[in-house]
This record gives sequence, C-alpha cells and structure tokens, in this order.
Amino acid sequence: MAGHSKWANIRFRKAAQDNRRGKLFSKLIREITVAGRIGGGEPESNPRLRAAIDRALGMNMSWNVINRAIQRGSGAARGEGFQDVVYEGYGPGGVAILIECSTDNRNRTVSDIRHALTKQGGNLGTEGSVSYLFSRIGVIQFAAGSDEEQIMDAAVSAGADDFEVLENGEIVVAAPVDEFAAVIEALTEAEIEYEEAEIEQRAAVLNPVNGEIATRIMDLVSAIEELDDVNDVYTNAAFSKEWSWMRVLGIDPGSRVTGYGVVDCENNRIRHVASGAIKLPTGDLPARLNQIYQGIGAIVVEFEPKIAVVEDVFVSVNPRSALLLGHARGSAICAAAAHDLEVFEYSTKEIKLSVTGRGAASKQQVQFMVRMLLCLTEEPNADQADALACALTHCQRLPQIRSQYSVLNRGEDPDPTAAVP
Repeated sequence: MAGHSKWANIRFRKAAQDNRRGKLFSKLIREITVAGRIGGGEPESNPRLRAAIDRALGMNMSWNVINRAIQRGSGAARGEGFQDVVYEGYGPGGVAILIECSTDNRNRTVSDIRHALTKQGGNLGTEGSVSYLFSRIGVIQFAAGSDEEQIMDAAVSAGADDFEVLENGEIVVAAPVDEFAAVIEALTEAEIEYEEAEIEQRAAVLNPVNGEIATRIMDLVSAIEELDDVNDVYTNAAFSKEWSWMRVLGIDPGSRVTGYGVVDCENNRIRHVASGAIKLPTGDLPARLNQIYQGIGAIVVEFEPKIAVVEDVFVSVNPRSALLLGHARGSAICAAAAHDLEVFEYSTKEIKLSVTGRGAASKQQVQFMVRMLLCLTEEPNADQADALACALTHCQRLPQIRSQYSVLNRGEDPDPTAAVP
C-alpha cells in the first residue's frame, strides 16, 4: 500500500503541474486561432496575431503548434469554431469590468463568468454598459535602462502617440491599433529590444479603490482569469500604490553562494526586475557572513524592495551544513531587517508547490517554471531561480495576506484556517 500511495501522489502532482502549463498553452493557442480568423494568417499585416505569437514564443511554444493554430484560424485547416466574446459587468465598489473571451460554447462561458462575479459581490451587465469607458490601444514595454531617445525617435516617427517612463525606470509606449504593427516594425529595424508588446483595453475614467474593496477586486480578477475561456480582464480600478504595487526581494541564502531575485507585483501581474548571486570569499565564516550582510544591504539600497522573502530552515543530514545555512539565513534576515523590510519565510515544500505544483520538484523543474512564469529569455541558474521562486510564492499569496490584514484592521478575528506567514 505504501508504494501504491507514493506513486499515486507522484502521478497526481505531475498532473497538477501539467494542467497548469496546459491551461496557459490552451489560452495562447485559442488567441492565435481567433486572431488568425479575424485578421488573416499573416503576422505582418495582423498586429493582434503578431502580439499573440510573441507571447507564445516567450512561453516556449514550438513553431509547429503556432503554425497549426494559425492555419485553423485562417481556414487552411479545419478546427474548432472559436469566436470572440466580450462580457461587461461591475465589481465591488462599482468598478467597471471588461472581460475578453474566446469560446466555442457561449452558454458555458457566460455561466462561469456570472458565477465568478456573483461570488465576489459583482454582477454581469448588459452589452454597452461599461465598454464605452475603454479604448483599445497597442502597448509596448521596455526594460529599465533602455535608451529613451532612441525609443522615442523610432516609435513616434512610426505613429506612437504616448511615451512614459515609469518610477522603476521601465518605458511604456502606446500607439493606436492601426499603427501598432508599424511601430513594432520600426523598433525591429532599429534593433531596439522590447520586453512585451500587446493590444489591450485602457480605461478613460478611473475609479479609486483601496482597503477591503481593493482586495475583493483583486480576488475577483484572479478568479475570472483562471477560467479557461478568458483571455484578458480589464477594470477601471485605480489602486493606491500600497495595494496595487509591491516590490519583493527573494533571498536564497548559502554559505558559498547567496542568490537573490527582485520582482514587481502589480495588479496581480508579476514582473522580473533583477536577479543574481553574491559569491562569497573562501575565507573564515565571519568574513562570509559579513559579505552576505553587506551584499543584501547593497541590493536593498539599489532596488528599494518593501518585503524580503527567505526560505525557511532546511534540516540537512549533515549537522554542520545545516548550521552554516542557518548562519547565512540569519545574516540575510538581519540585513533586511536593518533596512526596515518586512521579512516572510516559506518552507521549501511551500515554495516548490506554489511555483511548480509539486512539493518535491527538482531544481531543474523550479528553474524551468520560474523562466515560464516570468517570461525570461533564458533559464536562470539554480541560485537565482530559488530566490525568484521565493518572491513568486509571496506574490501569489498577496491577495490572501491583504485580505487577512483588512480583517485585522476592522478589528475582527481573522480566519484561523487561512495560512498567513
């Protein structure tokens, strides 16, 4: 029975991991199919299709799969009758919600969306009830440190009408949908690399929210995004920075190498900021611990995170190794606390389960999923991946943590079944 139970658990864990990746691929394939059906199968003349292909390639989807999806959509191959559907509704606090779907069964889709809205205190609206608040635009994002003048010259001359430098140094360019393909082409010809390019809906009038309403809106958006038929969810909620943005520093302490990873969590979207490793000298232990302390302090000063996340104590078979790891963890935690960062700790099993869907995942599986979740161009090394996995775990739990904080701020007893570190 023990062996049967062991292999059954492995099978179910692997199924959960495959299901997570499969759902993401299914949504990307559906988007490519619908984009090809509406605008044709040539990416050069179909900006929506080009954006969908870029997203699919960023998630390591093969060209064979992409081409089959394009052929189904453009009529070169027979396939499912997917169609675009847009649903409109209201969330808590009167926040307008626009939901873009691709479905082959409208009855199923509308039932799932109505259930998600009702469960979080929202309701489904009629056609045109909120869509007038949104306009469709092309958005291109560039990494911090990109050449502002070069990007502006290339983008504006090709038809872009908005250019913004964010607080974290990233650059965002907006263009009308009709000019989106021309702007992308101009950037490519100028050999300017961009992180992401997509067509989205932008609200003209924003609805400020915070506190409990902000938490409920985030929970609602997360629940809707989990639905198989949903492509994108847009709201006109204007979250206060306390609730909409959080910079998290993940730390993977070690006695020889300490990895770090910095991510931004904004409106339920997680973005890679920086990652690397602090290589420690081969000298005595105090010198190595001081190097960890100084290194983490320098990272905090440079990137200004609000929260630090450290992997909980791992009990090794070798007592000396466990003791050295404990010293390294203590040094990293002290450095974070010295800069007034709130420190959270998660066990190894919690981190692997959150990132891969399997508590006993290998390091290679963690590296692969970190790359997939953060859309990295290359696989991070083991130390960077472990640190980024710590940060990702905390970001994925932020709605639950904020919900508990809201309850505490109202003077109520928190839910004892909710595991908040």
